[in-house]
Amino acid sequence: DVFHLTFEPAELVTLGNAFKVFLATEAVRMVSTQVISQTVFAALASALVLPFGLMRAGDLIDNPWVVAMDRARKSGYVLADILMERVQGHRPTTLIGYSTGAVVIWECLLELAKRKEHGLINSVVLLGAPIKTDMAEKWKEASSVVSHRFINGYSRKDVVLASIYRLHALGLDVAGLQPVEAVSRIENVDLTDIVGGHLEYRENLNMIISLLGTL
Repeated sequence: DVFHLTFEPAELVTLGNAFKVFLATEAVRMVSTQVISQTVFAALASALVLPFGLMRAGDLIDNPWVVAMDRARKSGYVLADILMERVQGHRPTTLIGYSTGAVVIWECLLELAKRKEHGLINSVVLLGAPIKTDMAEKWKEASSVVSHRFINGYSRKDVVLASIYRLHALGLDVAGLQPVEAVSRIENVDLTDIVGGHLEYRENLNMIISLLGTL
């Protein structure tokens, strides 16, 4: 059986619209087409000071992003409760999520680990995940409740995710942009050739799942 979890649709629509406006700005087009860098990730990582236009454009997604992330974290706790109640039956579950949906899964895994609930999750696929890669202990905790495969799919061309993290001075060590090396069992899949931006995960989901093989 396949279940589609929808959380806070109004906030997600607002965030999606903000992404589209953000990507339409001249500043973002300038960064994403720099010929001196192979990827947007490299362009932003090497910049000491972001273009003023890009900072202004970032204001468009700042508040919707903060709201959506807060809702995603809270939804993760709820998802953990649902899984523990065996609403899905007694079969192990595979969780797949992209962007803030990946955060829902992440928080769910951490909550299950906190409650020592093992055997509920078979495999996990996080795509374009806005989750820091340098939290080794957190990644170990999250993976401890996953029985089979734990996959991190990322794109080095994700200008939205890169810009959000760069604007907040959080660095660029984020799972949606690069491999997670803190835990050896995490399978990192570079989707740069398939996913050219943060909004392309959904439209390419079937292709991505086929590429990943048996979950």
